[in-house]
Amino acid sequence: MKRTIIFWLIFVVLAVVIAVHGKSQQGRYGGKSSTTRIGKDTYLATKTVIKTISVDDDASTDDFQFDDDAADMNAQDVDLGAIVPAWAEILSAQVRCFFTATAGRNTVSITLGTTETGNELLAQAENFTVNVITATPAGDGPEATSTAAAKNVWIQADPSINWNALDAGRWAIEVTYIDYGAVYTADVP
Repeated sequence: MKRTIIFWLIFVVLAVVIAVHGKSQQGRYGGKSSTTRIGKDTYLATKTVIKTISVDDDASTDDFQFDDDAADMNAQDVDLGAIVPAWAEILSAQVRCFFTATAGRNTVSITLGTTETGNELLAQAENFTVNVITATPAGDGPEATSTAAAKNVWIQADPSINWNALDAGRWAIEVTYIDYGAVYTADVP
């Protein structure tokens, strides 16, 4: 009798915790929870992807590197991959320099887009000194609306001196989006 009462007490407590706090939903990320249900029809689905890139293509531990061996000042485009899933709406983007690009008087301009050479997310702006941030203007609407396909994000760097003269430079790229696809997958209407 005592075991039965304890069993039902545990069952009731678990049921209340799930009802009050919601439950994690499966989504489409290979068994990992991609959204959190916080009410009958309410989900937490805003996500931020962070990638890093540096000028040092030989010893870098960053996610991506620009080719610092190039003996030219040509802009370089790097595909960060399909980091925004299908049906997601991009809300904002930010590029932050966290290690100054050094080599005397120089500048590096950064552009961020959803296509190669594109500036759909951030227009070209100088960003080569530590803690300089290029970001979505306050109050701006969605930067990229949802589509049935995942979106790649491209970063372009355009230096004012030859790449092989730059001996440093590191950036963090952050893209924030609402993952409507994961919400739909978690609770198909």
